[in-house]
Amino acid sequence: VQIHGEAGATHPTLYNLHIVDAGEQFVKVSTTGNPGPYSDDGLVACSTIEYTTYPPSDYTNGVDVLAGAGWVIRDNVFRNIRSPDGSLAGPAVLMWRNSLDTIVERNLFIECDRAIGSTEITAQMTFLQCVVHAPRPAGLDNRTMFLVGISKRETR
Repeated sequence: VQIHGEAGATHPTLYNLHIVDAGEQFVKVSTTGNPGPYSDDGLVACSTIEYTTYPPSDYTNGVDVLAGAGWVIRDNVFRNIRSPDGSLAGPAVLMWRNSLDTIVERNLFIECDRAIGSTEITAQMTFLQCVVHAPRPAGLDNRTMFLVGISKRETR
């Protein structure tokens, strides 16, 4: 699913989707950069985003938002967003390059190399009640990690 902020797309809503085996990013939100336009105030909710086994390469994300503000990513299942060759794949949820005021809550990440990422340490992101389930390195039991109440802040 491509959302073109550079073409003026705002307030997109992706709800109750089951997206399987995308080539690279399942949901890609783009822009031409500063000063915009940007795709703001989006919602990805109540959806399953997954590869049945592995993606074609480690260049993959579930939701990839470039410079979007006011996005909410909630109540989703992300499965098998991982590298096919043992390297590190991109995060299942990636908010980057001036993304701000993002809420990521109540998502389940299963067998994902990385759950949530941002390229800006100061980007406004709030993570609430997300659960990550992934294998540990060889010899250790599987783990479940809960992400609760992490926030960062930035202005565009």
